[in-house]
Amino acid sequence: MIAKSLAVATALAAAGASALTLKKEEASVHVARKHHHKHHHHGKKHHHKKMGWTFKSSVGAGETGMSEKAMAKMMAHAKVEHAANTPMGWSVNAADYSNTMTLTATVEVNGVEPPAGTLAAFVSNSQECRGVMAAPMVPPFGPFAGSSMYLITLYGDNSAEDLSFAFQPSDGTPPVDLDQIVKFKVNGNKGNVVAPFRLSGTSQAPTLTTSGPPTWAQGEAAFNYAAFENSMTLTTTIQLPSQGGLQQSGTLAAFSKATGELRGVENQPMFPPFGPYGGQAVYPLMVYGHGSSQGEAIEFKFFDGTQVFDLPQETPFMANDNKGNVVAPLCFGDCMSGAAPPPPPMPAYAYR
Repeated sequence: MIAKSLAVATALAAAGASALTLKKEEASVHVARKHHHKHHHHGKKHHHKKMGWTFKSSVGAGETGMSEKAMAKMMAHAKVEHAANTPMGWSVNAADYSNTMTLTATVEVNGVEPPAGTLAAFVSNSQECRGVMAAPMVPPFGPFAGSSMYLITLYGDNSAEDLSFAFQPSDGTPPVDLDQIVKFKVNGNKGNVVAPFRLSGTSQAPTLTTSGPPTWAQGEAAFNYAAFENSMTLTTTIQLPSQGGLQQSGTLAAFSKATGELRGVENQPMFPPFGPYGGQAVYPLMVYGHGSSQGEAIEFKFFDGTQVFDLPQETPFMANDNKGNVVAPLCFGDCMSGAAPPPPPMPAYAYR
């Protein structure tokens, strides 16, 4: 029960921290905009530097129908992340290639737009990565206002190469191979913020593995916490559209992917009284590890009272880490299909 209380306290504290962070982000954006308006933009190319890389985007006002000022505002909020920070370690060394093109795209998985994730481009039928975008932008205006949009720079030497795409949802769902192919064109530009190129694919669904209660369905009674030195906390919902959507009861368990060892179990979800998931079941799962477990892959199963489902998500074990909270929980299961409470709203930005 002590571990349970710690998990609940951690989740509620993280929720408060999330709200505070949101306020800080709104203030930071306001300051950034003031700083941005002190500078003049000449020409159609804007440069974004981070982690020692320089990325160029050549979308111009004439191509989108927006004013130069509006385009500058939009591009000011397009963030480029170093590829080494992506969940799959996808990376591309821009210095290896002599040419680029840009792609502005939306992503749909199982017909639903994931709120966030990492988009990567590859030479078709190979693992050679030619572009990564780990931070989608969300335009506050236009026909795709509120949609996650990926402004990705694609690298190459010659035209006519076929590029395919993969998408890693931020919820830990395995990467999804997307269906579309884009032909590389030197200095080309495909899609823009008012008419993005649409990428789509189908994710792996939870797999029914057994019927009847497993031994770990007993919850805390089935687990020896004292056998482990370290722990991390996950706060998540369980989404199984084939079983009615968000699961309001059941048992969530974590396992070492390498050995199958049980690493955590939770059969008493919380029902937060506030926020976008108010009144919905949210599981505060403590995941445990040994001293040698850092970075080890953790996978998950869910027992709904009748059947056991292998969930497609996995996460690396990181001692003392905390992922998700009651305001913005993770989602385990088939999170790209079916109805669910909306995620927390994006801050309303007012341009001045």
